[in-house]
Amino acid sequence: MLPVTGIGQDSHAFADIQQGAKPLVLGGINIPGEQGLAGNSDADVVLHALCNAISSISGTPFLGPATDAMCKQGITDSAIYLTTQLEQTGIRLEHIAVSLEARRPRLLPWIPTMRERMATITGLKSFQIGITATSGEGLSSCGRGEGIMATVQISAWRERADDTPLLILLTCPDQQCAEHIASGLVRQKLAACVQQTSIRSTYEWQQSLHTEPEILLLVKTRQHCYARLEKWVKREHPYAVPQILSLPIGAGLPAYLDWLCQQTSQHHNQ
Repeated sequence: MLPVTGIGQDSHAFADIQQGAKPLVLGGINIPGEQGLAGNSDADVVLHALCNAISSISGTPFLGPATDAMCKQGITDSAIYLTTQLEQTGIRLEHIAVSLEARRPRLLPWIPTMRERMATITGLKSFQIGITATSGEGLSSCGRGEGIMATVQISAWRERADDTPLLILLTCPDQQCAEHIASGLVRQKLAACVQQTSIRSTYEWQQSLHTEPEILLLVKTRQHCYARLEKWVKREHPYAVPQILSLPIGAGLPAYLDWLCQQTSQHHNQ
């Protein structure tokens, strides 16, 4: 894993009260008695700024393309946006620093609750999250009470870029399972190619000897895909303990290895 730092910012104006009351959501909590911020989602500028900080590391915008589609599905909770982005990028947060600028409301009493809620959302401890707030002294639109701005800096870990080609050996109990796993891996760019062959396996399970027909999958992928590949296979596979064995490919036809890299590069850039 590689230690990295990211920074993100977001700001929203207060929603027009004439268009109806909207709850104010900051750091994943509702602040009662205050008008919310304008936006299609809950307009949580703290979590939006955190999403942008993660994007500054991943190199892929998340707010906008992905969240617009989620809004159309009725998903407006920014906590869901954040957890989805963390799962897709594989970035592991280590520390979050938040700076808020707002003339209103008074945010200091809400900071401990925000820290606890953000810790729950991200899987961190509250001591790994710091939040400060300033009134802005009227020098900006947020300082004049027209909206709220959040700036977030994060310390995190991300996977090292590693183009090492791998051969993964997977087994499936039947053809239906094998087709599901093979097509899913290729469709998600977690593998360039999956070959299937029928085998018979002899093994001991729960103090009983078994000899069963299985389908062996030969999966061609790269090191950077492995963690997500393993997670997906474990979720989709009917076995409680599926065979997932990774072997490095020491050499091969250069043109084939180049093709393998191209087929998995889209996932690498996500």
